[in-house]
Amino acid sequence: MKFTLSQRLFAVFCVLLLACCGASAWLQIRASDLREKEVIQSLSRGLAAHITRDGALADASDIDASAVRRLFSQLMVVNPSVEVYLLDSAGHVRADDASPGHLKRDHVDFAPIQRFLNDDALPILGDDPRSIDARKVFSAAPLAAKGKPPFGYVYVVLLGEEHDQLAAKASASTVLRTTLASMALVTLLGPLQASWPLASSCVLCVV
Repeated sequence: MKFTLSQRLFAVFCVLLLACCGASAWLQIRASDLREKEVIQSLSRGLAAHITRDGALADASDIDASAVRRLFSQLMVVNPSVEVYLLDSAGHVRADDASPGHLKRDHVDFAPIQRFLNDDALPILGDDPRSIDARKVFSAAPLAAKGKPPFGYVYVVLLGEEHDQLAAKASASTVLRTTLASMALVTLLGPLQASWPLASSCVLCVV
């Protein structure tokens, strides 16, 4: 079966339209994601510092791990999107409230934390202890006895696992809506192409 020139041009037009709609949806999702990260990190910048003010987290020289776990559990109930960790001065996880099997690494890169503490431009992404390679926005603050150097850091992942699950569903829904809209547009243009092949060719030239 041979197709006319106008039919071939219309097929190319449909493919390009679908590709452009898909690319547009991806760019919108990515831009929205970056904007959300910057806003969330800006709003929650002082969260870790607020947590360190709880006197039950440490005594004069070291971390009280059991008190830390109790406090972290309470915080994560109040705000399920955050995940709280206590690190030593080298970035090793000393305490957390993750369920068994959820912690994928026991050390985070300290360089992003240092950038955060130096007030570098946001967003700053740090290692996610619940993933082998993911990096997320966070809040961090040193933990120390008065007049002494820090012996630990409160590290708060601001967009945790529960947030990721909801965000993935929302992203899939956005892509699906965009794809269906583009398919509907192609369907509407089909009869137009059949009735006025020259008009559809002109539309392709304009695009």
